Amino acid sequence: MEIGAWVGNNGPATAAHMLSVAQTADRTGLASVWAADHVLWPVEYESKYPYGGDKYPADFNQPVCECVTTMTWLSAHTQRVKVGSLVIVVAQRNPWLLGRQLATVDVLNGGRTILGAGTGWLREEFEALGMPFEKRMARTEEAIALMRTLWTEHPVRFRGHYFQADPVGVLPHPPHGPIPVWLGGNSAGAVARVGRLGEGWIPYGLTPTDLAHGWDGVRRAAEDAGRDPTSITCSLWAPITVTRPGAPLPPEGLPLQGPPGLLVERLAEYSKAGLQHFVMFNFCAPEATAEQVEQIATEVLPHVKGLVGRGAA
Repeated sequence: MEIGAWVGNNGPATAAHMLSVAQTADRTGLASVWAADHVLWPVEYESKYPYGGDKYPADFNQPVCECVTTMTWLSAHTQRVKVGSLVIVVAQRNPWLLGRQLATVDVLNGGRTILGAGTGWLREEFEALGMPFEKRMARTEEAIALMRTLWTEHPVRFRGHYFQADPVGVLPHPPHGPIPVWLGGNSAGAVARVGRLGEGWIPYGLTPTDLAHGWDGVRRAAEDAGRDPTSITCSLWAPITVTRPGAPLPPEGLPLQGPPGLLVERLAEYSKAGLQHFVMFNFCAPEATAEQVEQIATEVLPHVKGLVGRGAA
């Protein structure tokens, strides 16, 4: 099992906090660092948050450092870790530009980029950006196909329903071939999409039982599409808290909270469900995040890095 860390680019974290998290991860043997994405927040919205509760646990007053820009900055300040997006709402962006941006990041960081991609859930965000919410699934799939084409072919000729171009040059190419695409989402449709299209699956906040169920769906969809399921990485982004005697207790209901030994046991349960790459949502204050990342790297990672998730190659 590998472990990565979200740097906390939405919320109160400063550049110094994010840099501390990324460099701690890079130094202590973690596998990846990640930046989240939202282009904007409507002041009022009716869309239901799909990952628990009616509303996203933040609002329009929360700053969000732009995802690709943050990935570039993280790449410049690290040497080894993968740098990923968690997740970019692909249908809100021009794929020619997004593909070029990500290829450039990948050249600059030596091939360490992961595109975490999602279809989005916030209708009002799409409307403000002038993007059709109802067509986001089809636009996402076509955009991924286009980006993979411009990452591997030269010149590029593309004929899709939403995007077309006669031969054009879009260089540079990523140095190690197409950037891996890890698709987010917990729904049955998202699971099927991963099996057909993704190099990885990165859902949010699932229990081991729910992860196992979804991972079975990914593997079936991959087989139905004629793909090798072992070529797909099973990942998970979820809150985690290392508790210490006398420290304030985190909210109830978080499956990954407790002392390091208990976290090792819980991650072993996730590994049996299929988990190969865990991404930490550090449930603590920004100024404490780097310390928690180091604790997990030194007291948890050594005990789980030998675990092989169910269905892994």
